[in-house]
Amino acid sequence: MKRSKLINQLRFSLTLESPQVNVDQLTDDEVIDMFNTCPCCDERCVQDNDLDRTIAAASSAQHWIEIIDQIAMDAAERHFGIRLQ
Repeated sequence: MKRSKLINQLRFSLTLESPQVNVDQLTDDEVIDMFNTCPCCDERCVQDNDLDRTIAAASSAQHWIEIIDQIAMDAAERHFGIRLQ
């Protein structure tokens, strides 16, 4: 998937899910960070060096979110040494 297509799909999702957010005032990086940041610890799920790879691997915004969620889950399992799923 191209980054521009992902951004458009994420902006659309934000418009539906968070109408109080003015998505037109957010930069592309801010839009990505809204989905790529852990709500518990404010850490990025995917670091900059892997971001392009995960975007290219995704077929849609939902698929990209699933990819980064899995990466975050794998990291948490390694950190805590237990299976979380």
